Amino acid sequence: PILFPPPSFGSPAMTITASIIVFSLVFYVTTCYNRFWAQYECAMSCEGRIFDSMLLAKSIMSPEAAWRLYRHLNAAHLLAYTGLGTVYDEGNFFYPFNNMYHLLLPAEVDRIERIGFRGGSAFREVLSWAVDSVSDELRCGRLPDFQAFQAIASQILVLRAKLAALYDYADLQIPFSYVGLMNTSVFFYLHLFSFTVARSYDNDIDSWKRKLGDSVVEYCCVLFFSWMMLGLRWLAYRLEDPLGNDMEDLAILHYVKFMVLASAKVLGAAPVLKSTDLQERELCALRGMPFVYDGPSLVPVDSASCAPRMDVKVEVIDAAHVFQVTPTA
Repeated sequence: PILFPPPSFGSPAMTITASIIVFSLVFYVTTCYNRFWAQYECAMSCEGRIFDSMLLAKSIMSPEAAWRLYRHLNAAHLLAYTGLGTVYDEGNFFYPFNNMYHLLLPAEVDRIERIGFRGGSAFREVLSWAVDSVSDELRCGRLPDFQAFQAIASQILVLRAKLAALYDYADLQIPFSYVGLMNTSVFFYLHLFSFTVARSYDNDIDSWKRKLGDSVVEYCCVLFFSWMMLGLRWLAYRLEDPLGNDMEDLAILHYVKFMVLASAKVLGAAPVLKSTDLQERELCALRGMPFVYDGPSLVPVDSASCAPRMDVKVEVIDAAHVFQVTPTA
């Protein structure tokens, strides 16, 4: 006789066990997805900071200084991804991009080689060159004021922080003990679940024939549940490290190439075309909008008594709705 028979299909023990394992697995997948999405946001924010820096540099810096800043920011972007992992290294990533787009001078490349490509020292070195370059423009009087320097430097510092956040995620992986616990739990539960469903039927062939419809449905349930559990585990494994070479990983090659080309287009953009006052008036008329203030007459009010003041008048003096208060005659 069987002293400890296995639990039946749908018993409280199986239901509670399934609930705990499914909850833990979904929590694990959610954690991996949140890591994936956070690193994607960091990568997109890096692109935004380079764009903003180029927009500011084009408007307030000399062309040679703006292109120098372009080289350093895109080189730092390239070096940051080179130092993150083993998929992208200097042989298959940095040197081909640098030879194609000439981001660093030979002397600068020699300096990076002495520092080393692994880790974040290389990209931080290049970002320090970028800040020094903007600072030199300020000291030489080629920037309007300190606020102009601060506007560009703040973008560079945010870029450094976002790139460093990617290194933080790479350093702090999901604990191996938790991953091992999830794998072991899913492995044993799926075997136990399938065995429990099979044990719910008698060995008599007539019993199987009588319950044929139920057996097909429960077989499909076992197949679907196993597929869902294994699928969630596979999804979590794919999302855990988005900086690899899986199909689901971030398109690092595209990000770096896109920024090199797109930020160059910002610096090479045509100067703004100055419009005349008449053109702006005609465009406002086509849009059906007033060119100047056309609301009700402005009557000044005494602040103490709230009574209208007749000793002064208010007039609109320009299109920016600047008002002028003058004494009445």
